[in-house]
Amino acid sequence: MTSLGLETPPLPEDVKKRLREAVPSFASLENPVDLTGSATAEQIEAVLDAALGRYDMAVVVAFAHPPGIDVDKLADAIIKAAASGKPVAAISVGGSPAIKGLEARLRGRVPLYNSPWRAARALWALLHYKYLRQ
Repeated sequence: MTSLGLETPPLPEDVKKRLREAVPSFASLENPVDLTGSATAEQIEAVLDAALGRYDMAVVVAFAHPPGIDVDKLADAIIKAAASGKPVAAISVGGSPAIKGLEARLRGRVPLYNSPWRAARALWALLHYKYLRQ
């Protein structure tokens, strides 16, 4: 994303502290945050809340289908994040029935991409459009 001029600055300590209480100890709290394959919908929501509460920035939500994740709760968390008024894009990887159901819930509510590059390009275009309007 840096080739597009989009930066992923380190998370400030106050955000890391908040996340340490909500995510597994083995999760990476660098930017981008990596909850690993054991992520729950609640943990993903905590990351989205912390990031969107702190930054006026675009957030890319990448997901596969971690075992046991509640896709309805995950969809609700992503839709809630998108309702914040800040850009949110979802990257869908995998073709499981659960992922297809998640995509169906997000379609028309959250921009959905099949690769991180496409999502980054879309977010770059949105940021560029904002600058042009100013």
